Amino acid sequence: IVHVYEEEGALPSEELEPLSAVCTVHRRPGFRWGMFLALIDPGMIRRHTHVAILLDDVFLPSSGPRAVSVPHLLETMDASGSQAISPAIRGGSYPSQKPLPGRIQCPRIMPGLEIFLTIFSRSAWECVHSMLDIVHNPGGCGLDYCLSAWCPEVIALIDHSAEIYHLERALKSAMSRPLTPTERALILPLAAPADRRTRTLTKTRNPCVTQAMFRFIKDRNCSEGRLRVKYGKPGPCVAQQSSVASAVQPPP
Repeated sequence: IVHVYEEEGALPSEELEPLSAVCTVHRRPGFRWGMFLALIDPGMIRRHTHVAILLDDVFLPSSGPRAVSVPHLLETMDASGSQAISPAIRGGSYPSQKPLPGRIQCPRIMPGLEIFLTIFSRSAWECVHSMLDIVHNPGGCGLDYCLSAWCPEVIALIDHSAEIYHLERALKSAMSRPLTPTERALILPLAAPADRRTRTLTKTRNPCVTQAMFRFIKDRNCSEGRLRVKYGKPGPCVAQQSSVASAVQPPP
């Protein structure tokens, strides 16, 4: 399912025809991200085992040393007993979710996941969906901060064997320094000439309203989760269910 927030004049329907051939496309001008998430009702997915959420300004490499493989991510979830997973995020907000240097490529436990490409189990999505408040927080901001408090049974992983690019920030970062071969091959062709000069991409017009986000966090009693996500370090490597079970146990 592809949700489109642009008017016909900004994004003509003919440009969506390739997507319409393989996906159900809904145009809902003016909708915010949290409102789109609310449309993915748990009843809609009762016949499915997982839900994948992908934002529109995210690039998924299909080749290279840290290419994204959805089957691999699902296998990692099954092997670890986790309920949510994301590749490492280049251009994300939190250091703990960015690609790790060198050969550190294992999945690691996280208190929350910034949603760029995140796969949830059906039960995990049901819990995340119950957290939404489209009246007071239509942008859906703060979900990552509240995941561990609102859904304590959800074990979330960042898989550092794969990485994705949040283009708005990743492009700006890449163009302020010499490009790596991967960035030159994958990111730069996605930027229009004007974007290359300004070192940015057009925002997707889903700004977080700070007051609404902090109200959301307060109402769900997850202020501590915000600090853990924003400033915390990646958890231990996990590879199997026993590893996850021991990693999430509180210290004696």
